[in-house]
Parts: sequence; C-alpha cells; structure tokens
Amino acid sequence: MKKLEKISNSLELPKEVVFDLPIIKMTGSEIVNIQNYKQIIEYSENYIKLKCVIVEGEQLIITKIDSDQIEIKGVIKNCGIL
Repeated sequence: MKKLEKISNSLELPKEVVFDLPIIKMTGSEIVNIQNYKQIIEYSENYIKLKCVIVEGEQLIITKIDSDQIEIKGVIKNCGIL
C-alpha cells in the first residue's frame, strides 16, 4: 500500500485512480452518482448495496448505468462507503 501511495504522489495521480476507490457525487438529496463501483449486490426501492457503497432512501431507481458509473435517483437518506 505504501508503495502505491508513493507512486501516486510522485506521479501526481489522484488516489482514487491508483487505489480504484469509489467517487461519490451527490446532488441535493435526490441524485447520487457513483464512479468506480464494482457491482450491484442488492437492489430494492429503499436500499441499494453495491460492492463498495450503500444507498438508503425511498423510491430509489437506477437511472443510468455503465461499466464504471451508476446514477441513482430518489429520496436519498443515507449514502456511505462500506
């Protein structure tokens, strides 16, 4: 881990790129966009669990999805990294 951190710093690369960490961007409490998600583990109207992130709320729907990004809309009450 230290070796990758040194490489990241010396090349001035963002840590989320080097360590493949999720990037979470929220717009108010209605939209969450997650980059670098791995896979969907569990999905319901009130709960979406990804391999790296959990989103809780009401009327949650996945509005956009591709190989490395997912967008979730609804009444978002909680969003966090696992």
